[in-house]
Amino acid sequence: MNAAHANSVLLAISFLAFNALADGESNAEYFTLVGDDGVTYQVKRPGPNARRFPLFLSDSEEEVNWEEKDAAEKLVPLAEVPGSKLSAELAKYGMRAFSCSFGGEVWSCIMYSPKGKARSLPMIVHIPGRGEIGEDVLRQFNQRRIFDIVLSDQFQRKRPCHLLAISPPESLGTFGGSVAGTPNRPQRRAELIVRKAAAMKGEYAPVDTNRLYITGFSFGGTGAIRVAMSYPGEFAAVVPIEALDPPSEFASEKQPGNYWYVCNEGDFVADGDLFAAAKELQRRVNELGGDFRISVYPSVKGHNAWDAAWGEEA
Repeated sequence: MNAAHANSVLLAISFLAFNALADGESNAEYFTLVGDDGVTYQVKRPGPNARRFPLFLSDSEEEVNWEEKDAAEKLVPLAEVPGSKLSAELAKYGMRAFSCSFGGEVWSCIMYSPKGKARSLPMIVHIPGRGEIGEDVLRQFNQRRIFDIVLSDQFQRKRPCHLLAISPPESLGTFGGSVAGTPNRPQRRAELIVRKAAAMKGEYAPVDTNRLYITGFSFGGTGAIRVAMSYPGEFAAVVPIEALDPPSEFASEKQPGNYWYVCNEGDFVADGDLFAAAKELQRRVNELGGDFRISVYPSVKGHNAWDAAWGEEA
């Protein structure tokens, strides 16, 4: 089965599975579906501890619950080369680097955690732009504005917190393409990285999981708002910058959330249908009792709104 066909089958399964659950047909262990190539597929229902419905087929005859399989993977510290540029950058900010292999798909991250504090502290989650992702986490420092601000002595004295910067695989095309209320593979794996990082023990302050905040720019801004909307209530606030917003039906009725969307007036996301979608999402979230703010830097051209946004006290 080629990739294009696999994607079409998976999308069909996602809708059929979701509808079947909604219709109350939730007792059978498997969904059995016939693809347009005449092949019969079986999709295993989630285990009792799964948070969301798994929408991915295994490559073998044995069915795999990918949600539970991914959850079993570990964050592994990256071996640093003394004297390397990466080691120097990590040391400069007091950060550690990790990787996590989800069935061979490697996600990486770098993390700062305050030492010597017994109380739980909030964590800022950051997803960077396309030029900063991939297994080479040194690329994260191509855009270092958020590190310079959040990890400064002044900021940490005033608002001590953890900072987790996630690096998806370079091959990832988008965080979009999901069904409302059902996380797709990249959304789920990003959220798992957050949970795995928050659960780490050691000499560092524990993470207050009631105060998780997520931000990102461009590709990562889209990732931030998509992940947050796929896991309503998990993130206390979201700051997507220069992002492509999902349709308004992605807003959770029970936990609509808190968002502050930022862009430049002279950028493509602030024009036409894209900005109309952001305004419609704002309307829906606020209608449901959430808080969705939009800030546009007037007369500013170009895509970089993040350097200015992260530098503002508000």
